[in-house]
Amino acid sequence: MRRAEAAGLPVPRVLEVQRDGLVLERIEGPTMLEEIERQPWRFAARARELGRLHRRVLDAGLVHRDFHPLNILLAEHGPVIIDWSNGGEGPPEEDVAFSQVILATSDADFPAWLEWIARVVRRRFVAAYLDGVGMRPRANLLVEAAARRLRDPHLRERELESVRDFARRL
Repeated sequence: MRRAEAAGLPVPRVLEVQRDGLVLERIEGPTMLEEIERQPWRFAARARELGRLHRRVLDAGLVHRDFHPLNILLAEHGPVIIDWSNGGEGPPEEDVAFSQVILATSDADFPAWLEWIARVVRRRFVAAYLDGVGMRPRANLLVEAAARRLRDPHLRERELESVRDFARRL
């Protein structure tokens, strides 16, 4: 977190380092996902913004490993990247691949008969995000990212199936 802050990235300030965690500056504002839900007509612009913000992280020599709209708070002074628990150094293309898998497969709780709309919206969101980040991960990295996502114990069955479908389409 301190390295991200030193690189000029918008992150909460570390106020105290404790043995079992960090005490961080409190940031007020909705998540980017909440803002997208409030203004769905702006989803492509938000996706490009997400991509540009992720690019800043990568250009700083860091990876987040869980970069998606729920981990971006929209504060009065601009977007703030939160949840750096998996952050560090690593290959930028792998970080983008993992974000692409998250964005392409997250469950939006649409009824089954509307799932085709969710697929179209997700595809357009991912395309706008990739335009913003300026990188298109190779298929083998997407397969690896999907395998990593499948190991997430918090995914619901519907999301697991979505990840499996994504990997099969590759």
